[in-house]
Amino acid sequence: QAKQIDAFRQTIHPEDAPADGSDQPDRTLKSFTAPAILTEAPASIALTTPQSITVFAGEQLSATIQADTQLTALHTASLVSGDATSLYTHAGGIKAIAANAPLSMQAHDGPMEILADQDVTVTSSNDEIHVLASSKIVLQAGQSSITLEGANITFACPGKFEVKASQKALMGGGRGEASLDELPTGAMGAAASQSNAEEAHSLRVQHQYHDEEGVQQAAYTAKFSNGSQRSGVTNAAGNVTLDNVPEGAASISFKPDGRKWDRLDAADNPDKLAEQPVEADFDALIERTRHNAGARK
Repeated sequence: QAKQIDAFRQTIHPEDAPADGSDQPDRTLKSFTAPAILTEAPASIALTTPQSITVFAGEQLSATIQADTQLTALHTASLVSGDATSLYTHAGGIKAIAANAPLSMQAHDGPMEILADQDVTVTSSNDEIHVLASSKIVLQAGQSSITLEGANITFACPGKFEVKASQKALMGGGRGEASLDELPTGAMGAAASQSNAEEAHSLRVQHQYHDEEGVQQAAYTAKFSNGSQRSGVTNAAGNVTLDNVPEGAASISFKPDGRKWDRLDAADNPDKLAEQPVEADFDALIERTRHNAGARK
């Protein structure tokens, strides 16, 4: 190897300086016969400067290291390529660590893929994980998938769909009876006066609880003497107002209050029997009933 280096040195600078150090600074030197830079040392080589060092290659720049490579920057380290950048390791793996700041991976004008032959694990030890998309997210394993698209969530699987939880609430869609405005009634021509005379009546009904609170949103059906009928729901005061009804008797039936109800008195019933009462439970209940009846007298 030393002979090869010396031969290469002779091709680019065949004339050495005098060994006694009597060389003159204005001595004429022969030019290089080939463009080349050779730096060789039996131990280490250090390039240092308090300013900057620039390495430029008009074509390719190749660096081969038989042991380890370390690039250290006090502030910012940048690796920029006009086309593609590849990071490849044969056996040791690749780590990207941001010790005290965020880590960002961005694909500005194309898809981003994270591929693995085996498992992929995403873990947040102390905070949250957000998966965001402007239009659609698909989570798929085998033939089962969960699709989030717009205002819809779609669960798809060829087998059994199970929901396991200590509490669950799968509310169905709401429903209610449509309340349409009455169409105009009456007859045209000669029969108009007779028809108006028959239907120029009104029906007013007030449906209330014992405490005079109106029974609200209760569906009703009113039947009249001529066989016709009308339906609707009560208002906030529990009132029903029907105009232009036929003359004669009418019957009206109501369904329960249409609002959701909650139990106001949550106190337990002291007289409630056990789920599997015995004869002693019935005897105790009869005795309490007699005692309460005697106390009221």
